[in-house]
This record gives sequence, C-alpha cells and structure tokens, in this order.
Amino acid sequence: MRKRGKVTCSCGLCKDKKVETEYSPVKKIVKTTTNNRTIRRVHPTHIENIEKNIIRVENYYPVTESNVSETIVEEYNCGSDLNNPCCELIKRYKK
Repeated sequence: MRKRGKVTCSCGLCKDKKVETEYSPVKKIVKTTTNNRTIRRVHPTHIENIEKNIIRVENYYPVTESNVSETIVEEYNCGSDLNNPCCELIKRYKK
C-alpha cells in the first residue's frame, strides 16, 4: 500500500506545480547473526579388573588298620588233688 502526501517544492523550478511524494512499503531486511557454541558432555566409564585367586584346600584322613595278637598268661595254684581242683589265681601278665 502506498502512502501519498503533499509536499511543496523548494527549488525554484516547480513553484507552481503540485508535487506529490509516494512512499513504498518498507522493505524488511533480516540480518541473522549465528553464534556457535560447543558443549562437551563427558560420560566417564571406570573399569575395575579383579584378579580372583581360589585356593582349594584338600584334607585327607588316611586310616590304617592293624591286627595285634595279645596273649595273657594266668597262673593258678590248684593244690595237689587233680580230681577235685581248688584253684586260686596267683598272678596274671601279658606275654
């Protein structure tokens, strides 16, 4: 849309003439300034290395077996009568 306005001439050439001034719509110029910004996002990771030592302790309980012969000697005093003995223990010992 154009605006019109009446302006009088100030130079001597157009004194008796009517001068009109027309205005065009405003031309819009957009100037864009771009600012670059860097954001560092650090995502740290920690790795823990574990050395596992397993010690196996084995317990053994060997069993041995032996046979022992034991002889016990008992001495009796049985008197003089073989048909009717009356025996008394005199002593006992291991041989």
